[in-house]
Amino acid sequence: MKLKNIIIKDILLGIAGAISGFLSGMLGAGGGMVALFSLALLCPEEEARDRFAATICAVLPMTVVSSCFYLLRGGLLFSEAVPYLLPGAIGGLLGGLALGKLPMVWIRRALAAIMLISGLAMVFGL
Repeated sequence: MKLKNIIIKDILLGIAGAISGFLSGMLGAGGGMVALFSLALLCPEEEARDRFAATICAVLPMTVVSSCFYLLRGGLLFSEAVPYLLPGAIGGLLGGLALGKLPMVWIRRALAAIMLISGLAMVFGL
């Protein structure tokens, strides 16, 4: 790949990262979806599993920074988050293990179903 193309791709990935972070900070969600979609468009030569893993790595700092802002503004209630912490960590461990074993077609379909159901719930206020 030519140097110019690499620079353009890196700039576009940086813009996508900024949009992802903005969504994470504003909505508390959605940044990972933008990151994954951006990686799929801009890095099609990468394995899908690698794009999923890169998305997880990108979401971590976005989540930490967004959480700090929510905490500083009084919008983060630990009492509401505590029931999710241990099960979420266990789910993350199991999901990480599954990513290496499940066929990517199943993972893609599961993600698409979750996005569709979540989107419908948001639109219809469920």
